[in-house]
Amino acid sequence: MNWTQVGKVKDAHNLKGEVYLLVFSGDISWAQELKQAQLGAETFDVEKIRPHKEGLIVKFKRVENRNQAEALKGRMFSISDELLISGDGETIFLAEIKNFEFYDKNLGLIGIITDFSDNRAQDLLIVEGAKGRFEIPFVEAFILDIDYKLRRVNSLLPEGLLSINQQDPI
Repeated sequence: MNWTQVGKVKDAHNLKGEVYLLVFSGDISWAQELKQAQLGAETFDVEKIRPHKEGLIVKFKRVENRNQAEALKGRMFSISDELLISGDGETIFLAEIKNFEFYDKNLGLIGIITDFSDNRAQDLLIVEGAKGRFEIPFVEAFILDIDYKLRRVNSLLPEGLLSINQQDPI
């Protein structure tokens, strides 16, 4: 099973061993399907789960009290990649397009989508290629289509967008 990091253990939540998991993207559409999670390198079975603030309150089966929950604080939280596959007509999960090629209609191949970020207003694709590393807004206005078979995102970027979003030359 492959895992994708989606958050971290923010804090213990009560005396019964629940933890508050901060979810970086704020998207918890997969939460009700969550049966197991990784905290650091350790796998835990989920007993109970519910939305809370910018994440989830989770009771893991082997975590019985507040002291055990506090010991998990700061651990990175990962879920199975299988939970991050959208259905037809649903909004995609960014993890679905990681390692896809990113093309612009006018500029050609920009690079490979290696990671993601956000600027609070929108998701950003981190694209690395021969001309550098770029943060590209993942917004409907720029995306022409996503070709899952070719593992490619096709776009039409506004003129000058790459030069103002270049992170560091390669």
